[in-house]
Amino acid sequence: MTGNVWEWCWDRFDEDYYASSPSTNPRGPEAGSGRVDRGGSWGFSAFNCRLAYRDWHLPTSGHFDVGFRLVRSR
Repeated sequence: MTGNVWEWCWDRFDEDYYASSPSTNPRGPEAGSGRVDRGGSWGFSAFNCRLAYRDWHLPTSGHFDVGFRLVRSR
């Protein structure tokens, strides 16, 4: 699914957080208004279309190339 639309994540965004974050499943900072988008979309270069690439948006903003994945817990 990578590259179809950006995946909007629950994680908060802080540009400096990832320099010292855990390398496995970093959750983001405890506070902040921006949320992480991962994976790029069809409108971006191949470099951006990978899960390690992160960007951010405010939860109140809407974009035609940002989506989210539903998860069901048993």
